[in-house]
Amino acid sequence: MKKLSMAVMLVSALAVLVSAVSASAEAPSVWLCGNELVVKGTPCVTVSENLEPEFLEDMGVPARIECPPGSVFSYGTVGPGAVDETTKVEFLEEGKVCKPAAKAENLKGEEVANKCGKVNELTVVNLPWKTEIVLEGGVAYDLISSEPGYTSVCETLGIPVTDKCIAHEKGEGETPLIELVNLSETEPNGTLLVSAIFPLVPLSETEWAKCSVGGLNGLVFGENLLSAFLNGAAVSLEVSEE
Repeated sequence: MKKLSMAVMLVSALAVLVSAVSASAEAPSVWLCGNELVVKGTPCVTVSENLEPEFLEDMGVPARIECPPGSVFSYGTVGPGAVDETTKVEFLEEGKVCKPAAKAENLKGEEVANKCGKVNELTVVNLPWKTEIVLEGGVAYDLISSEPGYTSVCETLGIPVTDKCIAHEKGEGETPLIELVNLSETEPNGTLLVSAIFPLVPLSETEWAKCSVGGLNGLVFGENLLSAFLNGAAVSLEVSEE
């Protein structure tokens, strides 16, 4: 989404809200779960958590919401092959830990007063979010084929304002992509993890999410950590060329 995008995206899950590039793939890619290809009928369950502050923004207002690390969680599956999906996104304490950022950014790229004075509600929409791995310039991305998004209710001058931001709504904008990075460091139990990155700066303005208040000016940016489980046991998760 502009500069989702939830993620997440989410989902992230959220973004809510995501960024995009051209959707043509260079080579087939697949998910490896427990160092093996995912077998149909044996779901590889994934859980993600935001590693750093995750931001949901409508630059057309302008308004920016900041969710602290460890406050946005998404759940889903990967495989077989390159496909994956997000089936559930949760905000800690139902989004009450997410706060208005100190500043927001307007359409001129200037930091200005945040018109979101208080976050009353934060939810995601259009689950499940369906995605698939593609390679662009040697970089793996998760191509989003559905219309992920989020709804926020912010108080502006004491008046609740509902803003719904949808990525790629009814074909508007380019198909969103999220960068996927295999992490070389392992968890204490030896499992590998994958990082999903929602970049701050999109490649073009057509990649932004469409918001009900601010127009085609919405985005989510941050980084989520994905872990995997087979039959309830933690296993390694990787993106691999087929």
